[in-house]
Amino acid sequence: MNRTTLVFALALVGLALAAPVPAENLLANPGFDTGLQPWRVDFPQVHFAGPDAGFDPDSGSMQIDLVNSDPQGAAFSGRQCVAVVGGAAYEASAFAALLAPDHPRARVFLEVAWHAEPGCTGAALAGERLAEAEDRYQFWIWLQGQAAAPAGAIAASLRLGLEKLEAGGD
Repeated sequence: MNRTTLVFALALVGLALAAPVPAENLLANPGFDTGLQPWRVDFPQVHFAGPDAGFDPDSGSMQIDLVNSDPQGAAFSGRQCVAVVGGAAYEASAFAALLAPDHPRARVFLEVAWHAEPGCTGAALAGERLAEAEDRYQFWIWLQGQAAAPAGAIAASLRLGLEKLEAGGD
């Protein structure tokens, strides 16, 4: 069975306040140093793996696997909810490796959704895709984007994922 594998490594990156001086990373366990906690993963296709982007033996990565039998448009991700300040500017970045020399073709993405309730509950106030890439068999693609939290936002859900772009099966 052909499989597309995506590996995310967030070593030294994540959701941070955009500022002239280096900002503190708002994410907990951004480098997957302690497994996937507190990242939320709701699918068996998302699991802890290694290596990370820096080949650090004390770190790891989040791996997402797609198989040909997954339907076109299927998307799997890991996400984390953090507290934010409405009106503040944020930057998010991650390394992603799209390891798929064969089918299925896929896209890696980095998204943020802004919430007016703690814990990223309720409907999102707004959301946007900050970065994406379809480069096949690229090792550690840098995804980066900036966004401003809308007024009233107190939480943001940062989502790292993989979506299938074509049909295929065996």
